[in-house]
Order: sequence, then C-alpha cells, then structure tokens
Amino acid sequence: MLNIDKDEENVLSKKQLSNILVKMASESSVEKYSSADTFPVDDIKEDLKFINLVIDLLDKHMKLKIQIHPAGEWLLDNYYLIEKIEKNIEKVLTFKIYIKLPGEKNGYARVFLLARKIVENSINLISEEDLIDFLNEYQTQRYLTMNEIWNLALFLQICVI
Repeated sequence: MLNIDKDEENVLSKKQLSNILVKMASESSVEKYSSADTFPVDDIKEDLKFINLVIDLLDKHMKLKIQIHPAGEWLLDNYYLIEKIEKNIEKVLTFKIYIKLPGEKNGYARVFLLARKIVENSINLISEEDLIDFLNEYQTQRYLTMNEIWNLALFLQICVI
C-alpha cells in the first residue's frame, strides 16, 4: 500500500495529518448522539446520481472515440465497485445505527468527521499501518467508542464516494 507522505499538491504529510487529528480531537465537543438530519445515506444516493451522469458522458465520449482522462477510464472500469459499496453502505448503515453514534456540536457523527478529515488530506492513499497510527494519535486526546472504530471503514468508504 502506498504511504501518504507524497509530494502531491494539497496533501499533508503523515505527521501533519496526525497533528491535525490530535487538534481536532482536543477541540471536539462530543454529544451523546448524532443528529438525524446529518444521516449520510441520502447524500450518497445523490452523489451516485451525479456519478451516473458522468458515466453516461464518458460512455458517449468513448463511443465517439474522444480521448478521456485515465481517471475517467478507471471510473468506467470500476463503477461496479462504487455501486457495490453504495449498496453495502445503504444496507449496513441504518438510520438507527447512525444516530446512536457520538456526534459533534454540528450534529455529524464524530467518526464521519474523522474519516472525512483523513480522506480529504490523504488523496485516498493510506496504509493500514498509517490508519492505525492516526487513530492512536487521535485517541491521545479523545477515545473513540468501539462502535465508532467498528464503523470507521464504512465512513471512509462514504467519504471516498
């Protein structure tokens, strides 16, 4: 697996991201539950509609023999994975599970905000070891519940989509 310590624009080093996560944890104000109006499954469905429009456009370009970017080729080749992940998220992340997750003052599940921060700053290239290190750093300030740790992979997938 690739490490996130890349010289890519707008990508933080592992140490910088660790520092941000520690600061995030220390400044968080945890609520007992997440807010119902921040349930992300409906947003994922909307995102999937947009991805479908992009797929249709890329497909038309391919048929017209218009060259497309390698990222577009990847999307065409791997769209089935996105659909599979979306269906799994919809099945596994129920409303009842989501609202029982600890939330932040803004209503979002804390684990959702943590996953989003990791994805935003790692260009989705992160090793298992790095993820464990990030969680350990975060938990020097605030412990995550077992339920949050259990659902982290799901929220990472949500954030990638």
